[in-house]
Amino acid sequence: SHGGQSSIQSAFAAGVPIVATPNQAEQRFNLRNVEKCHAGVCIPREEWREDAIREALLRVGGGTRYKVAALGMKEKFEEGKDALTRAAEIVLNELYRNLGLNAESSDP
Repeated sequence: SHGGQSSIQSAFAAGVPIVATPNQAEQRFNLRNVEKCHAGVCIPREEWREDAIREALLRVGGGTRYKVAALGMKEKFEEGKDALTRAAEIVLNELYRNLGLNAESSDP
């Protein structure tokens, strides 16, 4: 992966650690944060070689530290889904109230 937001979110949502090399500043920033929470490894572009890739994959796949951290991120994503659902319900209920509708009888 290159460490873009979508790649990282997909990995975390699946509870899978990530190994990536960034192409842009935003991706370097993302991957620094991934490494801080031990949910993956960033290989700098200038170090993207077979030996570095192998070492990173063995490090990430060889123990439980990265998997546990990635699963922890998955749990946070799942908690966030509940919060997003609740926020949407609040917005819809307010909209229905402002329109004089009953949220329970309306099909959004």
